[in-house]
Amino acid sequence: IDEFSDKIEYFMISKGIPKENASEFIINHAKDKTLEITVPKMFLFQNLTYLKFGLAMDLQTHMGDEIEDVKFIEVYEKMPIPQTPTESVMQKVDEYNKEHEHDHEHEHDTEESD
Repeated sequence: IDEFSDKIEYFMISKGIPKENASEFIINHAKDKTLEITVPKMFLFQNLTYLKFGLAMDLQTHMGDEIEDVKFIEVYEKMPIPQTPTESVMQKVDEYNKEHEHDHEHEHDTEESD
C-alpha cells in the first residue's frame, strides 16, 4: 500500500499540489478500482478543475491496473449564521418602511403639482 500511496502522491505533486499539502488529501481505494480523493478545506475555493482532470487522467493511464474511476469529494460545511435579536430586525424593517413611505409621499406630491 505504501508504494501505491507514494505513486498517487507523486502524481498529485506533479500536477501542482505542494508536497507538504499532499498528505492532507484523503485517499480511499475501493475494491472495484475506484479511487476517492477528498479535497481538504484549504483547497476548496481554488479552481482545481484542470488539476483534477489531469490527475485523474494520469492515475488512470499510469496506474490503470489498480485504478479505473477517480472521484473527487469536496465537502462544503454549512457556515454558522450569527443569531440576530428579532427586535433589531423589526426595528430595521420599521425604519426602512418609514423611509420609503416618506419617499412615496414626495413622489405623489410632485405628480399633483404638474
